[in-house]
Amino acid sequence: MDFAEPLVREMSLPEDREAFVATLKLCGLLWNEAVLPGDGGGKELYARLNGAMGIPSDPDTERLLDAVIARGRLLYPDLDRLITAVHVSIEHDGHCTVRVVSAM
Repeated sequence: MDFAEPLVREMSLPEDREAFVATLKLCGLLWNEAVLPGDGGGKELYARLNGAMGIPSDPDTERLLDAVIARGRLLYPDLDRLITAVHVSIEHDGHCTVRVVSAM
């Protein structure tokens, strides 16, 4: 949640449930990019995400995602595990449990 904070801070649970879950799953991809960067940096990941969502590239969004990746490297420089799954449970009162599956 510390890693995802810049992207979820304005969200309210349980109202933004779907966006919150999608954002945490996106953060799993961003974490993996921080741990094991692709040849083109985040640009390749962003191009695939934009293509999958059918939306054009947005430089402001890319800068925000780059900042989240940099945040992961700063907050957790020694963690090198890749995320293989993100499971989010949100109760009706907004209480949230996040479980992350990782691999070396």
